[in-house]
Amino acid sequence: MKFFSNHSTAPKSFYGLFLLGLAAVLFELIVIGYDRYFPYSEQNKTRSGRCLYQVFQDEFCVGTAFFEQPQSAPTILKALGMAAGKSRACEEKNVPCDRAINLKGQHPWITIDKISGTYLLTAGKRIDLNLADQADLMAVPGIGPRLADRIVAYRNSKGLFSSIQELDRIKGIGKKKQTNLVPYLYVSHSD
Repeated sequence: MKFFSNHSTAPKSFYGLFLLGLAAVLFELIVIGYDRYFPYSEQNKTRSGRCLYQVFQDEFCVGTAFFEQPQSAPTILKALGMAAGKSRACEEKNVPCDRAINLKGQHPWITIDKISGTYLLTAGKRIDLNLADQADLMAVPGIGPRLADRIVAYRNSKGLFSSIQELDRIKGIGKKKQTNLVPYLYVSHSD
C-alpha cells in the first residue's frame, strides 16, 4: 500500500491555483477592461477635463466624455465612437459644459439637458446653482429636502444667482454653511 505525503501534492495545488488566478486576471484585462488596472494609460487621458458630457441613446447611457473646452455634439459623439451623420450633426455650435446629449429613437433628434447633480459630484464636478433642481441640490452634503426647496424657491422668486455669496440670504444658510457648500456648487454666468 502506498501513501501520498501532503508535501508532494501541495506544490501542485498551489501551482494550479496560481495559474487559475493568472487566467482570471488576464480574462479581466481583456474582457472587463484594461483601464481598471492601468488608469493612466494613453487610452484614458480623456477621462479628465473641464467639460463633462454624457450621451444617452433612448434613455441608455452609452458613454461619458471629458474635454478641456465646450465641443459640438458631432465632436462629442465621435469621441465616443458614435457616427455623427449629417442629420445628427444638425448643429455645429458648442454644447455648454456638463450637459447630457439625448438621442431619441431611429430619428436623429438631439436634445441637450443637464446632468444629474449626483453624477456630477461623483465625477468630481460641481453643480451649477442656476440649473440645479431639488434632487440635484440634495446630492450636496449638508443640503436636505427643505433647504433644497428654499434654494429653488429663492431662485424662482428672485431670478438667477449672480454669485455663490447670495446663498446667505436663504434661511438656514449662514457663513459657515455657505463655506461648506462652496466646494460643491458654482454659479454660471452665461449659458
